[in-house]
Order: sequence, then structure tokens, then C-alpha cells
Amino acid sequence: MKERTIHLVNAEAQTNNAGTYRKRLPAVGSLHALLVTMTMTNGSTGGHTVDMLDVIDEIRVTSARQNPIFSLSSEELVKWWETENGEAVIHDADESADAVQTIMLPILFGRTFIDKEVYLPLGRFGSVDLEIDFSPTIAADLGFATGTFTVDIIAIMTPQEVSLPYQHTFITRRLEAFTTVASGEHRVPLPEDALIRKIGVYCYENAVEDGVNVSRLQLVMQDGSTTLYDADWLEFMWAQSMYGAKPIVHKAKLLAQDNDVWNCGLANVKGYSLEQLVAIEVGTDTLVMTAVDAIAGDRLTLDMALTNTATTTTPVSQHTTDIALFIQAWADVPGFFGFIPFFFPDDLSGYLDLRGSGGAEVIYTQGGAGGSLQTSIQEIKSFS
Repeated sequence: MKERTIHLVNAEAQTNNAGTYRKRLPAVGSLHALLVTMTMTNGSTGGHTVDMLDVIDEIRVTSARQNPIFSLSSEELVKWWETENGEAVIHDADESADAVQTIMLPILFGRTFIDKEVYLPLGRFGSVDLEIDFSPTIAADLGFATGTFTVDIIAIMTPQEVSLPYQHTFITRRLEAFTTVASGEHRVPLPEDALIRKIGVYCYENAVEDGVNVSRLQLVMQDGSTTLYDADWLEFMWAQSMYGAKPIVHKAKLLAQDNDVWNCGLANVKGYSLEQLVAIEVGTDTLVMTAVDAIAGDRLTLDMALTNTATTTTPVSQHTTDIALFIQAWADVPGFFGFIPFFFPDDLSGYLDLRGSGGAEVIYTQGGAGGSLQTSIQEIKSFS
């Protein structure tokens, strides 16, 4: 095994509550992937409704020669990974008081964690930096504790002295972030010099069903002569299973009471489960019943009632005190995101080559206001 797993940063605490974290990456070697783990500690009375995805605004890999090499929001990055790899990222969501919430975000520069042909040749750049924009909510309740944001970075790379047959590098970057309006088309032009493996499309608004804010998307040549892709949003979503997406599960530990909500991040939820983390006391006359009484988009609304088992009528009242609750939800595909794919086959013969073509654009048909619509691409570039 010639590859190395190198710990570049070990749980480094940040004194600032918000800002941009920067780390200079090694100057030489073949970089295959980065594993970036970030943590933050909940407030003293609980981290109700906050999550590490809310902390990380954007994560980038930059260089003066190619800027950016990588740039996605945390939500986009998670959806890229889930849709491409069929599994959730490491994401410890926990609302308990003083709990440490964790997320690990993988950044790949090739087709796999160790791609010996497609990677980032660090020695061909003057310098390469990892940058993380973070802006957590600081509060004793409904927030995080001050000064508790940490960053941990692992690099998977082949050392400089080992020669690999370099072909190119995957450049994954956001083109645009846009908020949808109630109707009309929104157009996003693609770079005219791009060689594209994938176009990633993310559209999300909490508690809104998938396919409402954007009902259709098309990929057409700039002159309108050729349509390369055309699908209603839900058709586009279901097609992801044919491109490799698999059923996905999201989990969390909540501090919850009646009528609280959990935004699970999945569209078209197919099922859920709930388990209370409470001590059962012999002789008690009360029992808390928990259920989900509504699902809207990715939002599950909890129904929690207190029953009195000592009476024959079993009166029910709302349960208005927080209890610890493990919850999970699952769906056929991650939802709110999909690829327009050009990786069949996954080589230069299959990719979308816009060089000299006059360009192309993605056209979105809007159907609702307030959706976060983000368009990203994965380009193929070679560096000599």
C-alpha cells in the first residue's frame, strides 16, 4: 500500500464564533481526498433545532492557479455524497444539553477515495488551501456554546516519490445560488470551455414538498438548437436511482415535546421510527405516547401525549416537557437533489464537452417562491 492517510489537523479549536478557517495543504504529493470533521458543543440547556449543517456555510479548496478547485455549501456536499455513494455522511445530530454535534464531509478529487489516474497533483500548484466559512447560532438554548467549533482534517494521498499515471482532476464547484420565485423560468449558463462529468441541482425549502419550487428542468444548447436533457422534477428525482442513488436513512437525537418538528432533509419520506430514551419507573401512573402526526416535505411534526393508566377513562393531555427521543426517517432516494449525468461511460468519451460549442444553459421552470436553488458542476481539468 503506497497511499498514506495523514492527519493534517487534529480537532483544532477555533476561538472565533464565526469566520473563515484556512489551512495550507501539503505542497507536494498526489491528493486523492480530504475528510473534514467539524464539531460544536450545544448550549447548556440544549441545542434545539440547530445542526452542524447550519454551522457550515461553504467549504472550498482554492489555489491561485485554479480558484476554486472545490466549492459547495454543506447541504450540497452532503447531497452530492449521498446521491453518488448511496450512504449518509457521518452526521451526529444531537439536541441534548452540552452534547457535541459532529459532521464529517468528504472531498474527492477523483472517482473514488484512491483513484490512481484522477487526483489533485499538489506539486503543480504554488499553494493549495482548504477554507471553511462557518457561522453558528450562539445561545444557551436553541444554539451552540461559544468558542467550541473544532476542525479536524485527514488527507488521503500518495507521496511525491511514488509515480502515478495522472490523467486529470475533478473540479467540483457551485455555479450559482438563487431563491426561487412563484413562476417563470430561471436560466443558468454553463461555462463555455467546460468538459463536464455531472451537473448537480439542489432545490430545498423546509416543509415544502419536492417538485413544488421547481417543476421542470432542461439542459439546452445556448442557441436553442438542441435539448440535451428535459424532465419534470419528480421524474428527474426518480431517475437518480438508475444513476446509482440508493435508499437513504437520516437519524437524530431530539429533545422534544408535543408539536415539535424535525426537518429530516429527505424528500418523499417512506417511513420513520421513534424511540424514547427514558427510565421506566415501576408504579408510575403516567406514560408518554409519541407519534408523527404530519409529514410536509422533509418536516415531521411530533404528536406527544401523556396518559394516566390509573384511571379507567385514560384521559390524555399534551406532553409539554422535553424528553430525549431517537428518531430516524428513510426515503427511496435522498431527494431535493439530483445529477444530470454525463458519466456513461465514465471517461472522456462520455463527458459533455462544451468547448467550441457556443455554450449551454440549464433552464428551471419555477412553481413556488422561497426555494434555495443551487446549481453546481463537476468539470474535468488537467494541470501540467
